[in-house]
Amino acid sequence: MKKVLLAIAVLSISASLNAVSFIGVSVAPDWYFDSEGSGSTDILFTADGANYFGLDHSFGIEYGIGVVFPINMWEGERTESLVGSPYGFVFRTGLGYRYDTAGLIGIFLGAGVHGTLQMFNDELSADQDLRVFSLDIYCRAGIDFNIMDILSINAGLLAGGPVYTSATVLPGCGSFDGYSRKGFFIAPFAGISLMY
Repeated sequence: MKKVLLAIAVLSISASLNAVSFIGVSVAPDWYFDSEGSGSTDILFTADGANYFGLDHSFGIEYGIGVVFPINMWEGERTESLVGSPYGFVFRTGLGYRYDTAGLIGIFLGAGVHGTLQMFNDELSADQDLRVFSLDIYCRAGIDFNIMDILSINAGLLAGGPVYTSATVLPGCGSFDGYSRKGFFIAPFAGISLMY
């Protein structure tokens, strides 16, 4: 048993010595397209991180948390501005893979769970808000540029679709039974990260 624990400890230490990690910020316009011909546009500002257990090509984990600012929503030919509406929150966590090409350019892929929580003014009552929560499955792909092994500038595309949604009217505890979103979102992103 001691030999197994020692082997696990040695592997963990060697993996951490050969790991590369990123922590930074990114911005992304986010377009959601509903299957019924409606949709919305948001801007996402997130703090992002990733830990890859290897230098040249390796698997790891990725994560992010931030805020979402509504821009507009549309249905058919009608578009409604949401600028000035309360902001929401966004998070993401998943598994990732990164391939380093000669230490200057990295190509990364990821997939996992992406969630948003947003508040909207209820059109039926001025003193009520609509809270919408969406849990999505996402995939992302991108490229990063290594600057002196300290900074990384990255860009790519995040895409996915909802698997669970709920809507609640606040204040109170009213909810919409059977509320669901069927569609997909795309969000091209760009960011900068510290490498360590």
